[in-house]
Amino acid sequence: MHGEDGSAHRHYSDKCFEWRPGRLYIPAWQFTGLDYEATTAIDIKSMGTGAANDTSIVEINTSGVTGLNMTANANSVETFLMMPEDLDLQKNIYFRIWWTANNTSGSVTWDVLYKSFVADTTVLGTAPAATVLTTAIGSDAMAAAAYTIMRSPEGILAGGTLAENVEALQLGVVRTSVATITTASFLGLELRYSPRRLRGPDGMAKEAKSPIYIAAKQYI
Repeated sequence: MHGEDGSAHRHYSDKCFEWRPGRLYIPAWQFTGLDYEATTAIDIKSMGTGAANDTSIVEINTSGVTGLNMTANANSVETFLMMPEDLDLQKNIYFRIWWTANNTSGSVTWDVLYKSFVADTTVLGTAPAATVLTTAIGSDAMAAAAYTIMRSPEGILAGGTLAENVEALQLGVVRTSVATITTASFLGLELRYSPRRLRGPDGMAKEAKSPIYIAAKQYI
């Protein structure tokens, strides 16, 4: 049997496949925009927007798990991410925030901002990532138990937005606003995407469906 390229290779393109989505999680403590603050507040903090004592890497409750406390609106943290090599830029890229708080009610509105980088061309500028997603994440309501692990709605960067020569992204996570909650603890950033795994010019005919849970057999 000949493949789509006329050769004897059966599988040349992703077009006829229905892969499960790719998933990438970046814990807060791995964000590249963290620094040691030795003056106003002696700890590891974000170099993003906010006063020196607005953000800090802390243990959540007494769990042994760390997160980045954000105590004021517009607090942000940046990271520099190399694009996954199997990410199909012609399909939507989804972003969501994992977070928690010492509250039993209230909500947090999160935003993810980005800047794209082309190797040997794009300059690391004097400002953080500033381009908004195609669809914002929006507000996420806190569960009824303090320190519950929360997962925000997904924000979307529309497929075809990034050029094929984009090799990296600068991503900014912003605590935009809160209701009731004083300190929002950022745990990590999740990316979900449609993979393109074969060398043919086409990705899948449709974007990868998201399972209800990571190992579920049912899909959204």
